[in-house]
Amino acid sequence: MTVVFNDTLGVFGGSHTLMLRMCRWLRLHNYNVSIFCISASNTEIVEAMKELGVQIEVIGNFELKLLKNALNKVVAQDSDVKVVNFTFEKWLNVECVKRMYGFTVQNLIYDIHPAIFYKGEGLPFSFLRKHARKEFRRIVLRAHDNNAIVSMEETNVKSVRNYYGYGNEYNPPILSLPMICERNEHCEDIIKSGFDSNLIMTATRADFPFKGYLMGLVDDFAMLKKSHPELKMLIVSAGNDLPKLKEKIYGLEENIKKDITVQGWVTYPELIELMKKCKVFVGMGTTILDAALQYKIVVSSAFNTLAHKSCGFFADNPFILGPVESECTPALKYLDSVLKMDFDEYKSKCHQSFEAVYNNYNIDTMMPALLAQKEKSADCVLTWGEVQEHCLNLFINKFRFRNKVDKNDYTEVIASNK
Repeated sequence: MTVVFNDTLGVFGGSHTLMLRMCRWLRLHNYNVSIFCISASNTEIVEAMKELGVQIEVIGNFELKLLKNALNKVVAQDSDVKVVNFTFEKWLNVECVKRMYGFTVQNLIYDIHPAIFYKGEGLPFSFLRKHARKEFRRIVLRAHDNNAIVSMEETNVKSVRNYYGYGNEYNPPILSLPMICERNEHCEDIIKSGFDSNLIMTATRADFPFKGYLMGLVDDFAMLKKSHPELKMLIVSAGNDLPKLKEKIYGLEENIKKDITVQGWVTYPELIELMKKCKVFVGMGTTILDAALQYKIVVSSAFNTLAHKSCGFFADNPFILGPVESECTPALKYLDSVLKMDFDEYKSKCHQSFEAVYNNYNIDTMMPALLAQKEKSADCVLTWGEVQEHCLNLFINKFRFRNKVDKNDYTEVIASNK
């Protein structure tokens, strides 16, 4: 079998480290792996992929012919092909190519982002948004009924139900994010060092409001400094909205802002080493799992809000990586409780964090489950009319975004570090 990841290697974040983990496992188990990507500017990940023997095809964002040519190469070498997409848009591209050129390959959506199905939300007029939601409501359900959708957690399922007005008819299988889980023989030293630390840490892309918890976390830190004057905070971040975050920090009192460090882009190994030094980690998505694997207490933050709200400790809610604001409470109390823990309670919570990942996200269990997921039919589920409409959207977007500079792009991030 050949597994194709259809995404990008041009930015930075959890989806890239996720792909790298999955590719390592697949190559170790003798699967052929290709990546079809918009861009390959993230040289750190690209070089790691090439060392594994992963084939990389740069196909751009709007050219279906390039996607067709890349798929032709793969199918010519192996008739058993499974395409894994992390966005609805990329899945639609593959479905269109299947209809237009007669491909019959497995085409799956791995829903790792709660908003990937929110089609039409950014359109300028209400009648256009209403039309888009109506049209895509049918397509998403058709994909679901063909077993083409896998979700990383129940929160994502609820988000799609709420957006399109589905009930229990939308119920895709849940497949937790695959993590390489290894016990550390020095874990007791890491835990003791964490207990003695006075550092709160978070690491995420500055992308508001989706990851707007960063703004609320700054407010929490200012409050905590009143009762914990020795406290410090490390924010590892880059991206479009980083200036907004820095402006907020700049407006704080001097005795508070001097203890907040904003660190730009770091490599994945460097990020792990930084995590080992903190007392408590705050975040959402895959960094939660990375931190928990370093025996850290993790506070899970809500998405799509500039406030800092939480569903509590990851160890107590191990299947929620991106909690919904409406189901959360202010996160300040959880941070404060960590700072007040005695060593025995702190140590117990650290071990619970690690075990929550080890028992529920182990890559040796998750990857076979993903490979076993199959569409009922490998034929395209889109009508010709839907294919034509999607191609028109691609044509329009090619011109709409032709001059857009994405500060989440890897080259922009590296430049901003200098």
